[in-house]
Amino acid sequence: MTNEIKNIPNFLAVDLAHAYHEVMTMTNRRSSLPCSKGARETLEDYLALCEKVGTRLHNDVWLKNAYDLVDQIEESHRQVMRKARANIANHRKVSA
Repeated sequence: MTNEIKNIPNFLAVDLAHAYHEVMTMTNRRSSLPCSKGARETLEDYLALCEKVGTRLHNDVWLKNAYDLVDQIEESHRQVMRKARANIANHRKVSA
């Protein structure tokens, strides 16, 4: 995390604030947000904006935990999809 004040164009500051809010909400809830973006895309959008602006609003420990959380969320989504597919396949067998 940097403590220096930078001159950031307003549109980038707004984009960074929005991305920061999304990624922090995702990590606090420990789940992806109900929007079109997945957990990994939410994190990567935030990191891309940090790089574009030239600042970091996080530290290395938080970043590692965020990547671990993204992996957990994605695995949870894969498990849900496997269960849904199994239920659909089972329903088709019963219906046939």
